[in-house]
Amino acid sequence: RDAGRVLAILSWMSKALYCGRCGSPTFSTEGGGKRQCTSQPCSLRLYPRTDPVAIMVVLHPTDDAILLGRAPRFPQGMYTCLSGFVEPCETLEDGVRREVAEEAGVVVGEVYPIASQPWPVGRGGTCELMLGCLGKAVAPDVRVNKGEMEDVRWFSRDEVGGMLEAASKAVADGSAWTTATALRLPGSYAIAHTLVERWFHGTLTPVPPGSKPAPSKY
Repeated sequence: RDAGRVLAILSWMSKALYCGRCGSPTFSTEGGGKRQCTSQPCSLRLYPRTDPVAIMVVLHPTDDAILLGRAPRFPQGMYTCLSGFVEPCETLEDGVRREVAEEAGVVVGEVYPIASQPWPVGRGGTCELMLGCLGKAVAPDVRVNKGEMEDVRWFSRDEVGGMLEAASKAVADGSAWTTATALRLPGSYAIAHTLVERWFHGTLTPVPPGSKPAPSKY
């Protein structure tokens, strides 16, 4: 965790060398945890940036399969949970519903937060907070957005078991990670792996009994 924090702070500092309001140089303050504009009339303080990202296991309406996808940039054979940035003034639950609809054309009803994971340097070059969720699809129909995803489809429990095993083998043999062709998940270092693994073993418990999912605005 300490190494990840250092990496995230250094990455942020390299992008905060100038004030975003007046363009003046900034300087490090409070032990490197903040930066401040050198212009006295401005004196804007800049704080380390963390972007919220929704990442979700989406259940088939019959509960016997989950939705996974792959982007063109992924290593061959790798599928993972769908994910995307939570937009300003958007709830986490609605972020899940919107991202799944955009990437797969699947309508999600109930959404429950599960777990989180810091990701020091994300796809945008900033620190991300991965917010793991469980969602339930209203219908099984999938319409892949080819502008974002190469493929999105439902995977059965048996298929997921094989993908978990393949991921472990690929991580153990690092040289095979980019050359392996077997369908697999990300390694155990990623929250996507943990979410899928918990579903596979039947331990993906969302919330205490009796709790209700957050309402959707969609």
